[in-house]
Amino acid sequence: MSLTTDFLENPQGFMRSQAILIPAQVSPGNGKYQFSAQGAHAAVLQSTAASPNIPGFYAHPVANNINLFVLPTQQPARYYMFTDGMNGCQFLAYGPDRQHITVEHNNFISDPARYAARLAEVMAQRHAYLLHISPSGVNNIPAGQYNSQQGVNIVGEYAQANGWRFWARDRVDQNQGAVYGPL
Repeated sequence: MSLTTDFLENPQGFMRSQAILIPAQVSPGNGKYQFSAQGAHAAVLQSTAASPNIPGFYAHPVANNINLFVLPTQQPARYYMFTDGMNGCQFLAYGPDRQHITVEHNNFISDPARYAARLAEVMAQRHAYLLHISPSGVNNIPAGQYNSQQGVNIVGEYAQANGWRFWARDRVDQNQGAVYGPL
């Protein structure tokens, strides 16, 4: 069975066994993707036109920016969102409900104080749904489990019945690659 099929059959199980790597050649935004093996426990996300493929959205950060993406909702039965490994970045997902979500993959490498300020701005908007994983130390993962200064991958899954749900995968050297979620 291919890694792409493994992912489509059980995204959370896939995340428990594979770190997701995203090379620079992958274009941000909507796309169709597949996974290829990179060693025993890592999978490289690649753009593809081949089948099977994973319909999804790549939320790519640009350094020292608020990287804001409105996730699509009129998609196939299942649709996904991927982030790069986050090493001190901030991830925010918010909206009036789980059907209408904006995500941010913020990278304020030159001004780390902006993470707390951006989180405060979004929290002040009082969205009905808010997920935040931030270097400020405030996040939706239970305290003591996630080291917010270390890298994680975040994968979102959209289903028409449930809207968007998100999972975060810790690094192997931080809690053995534990997967948290749905968040």
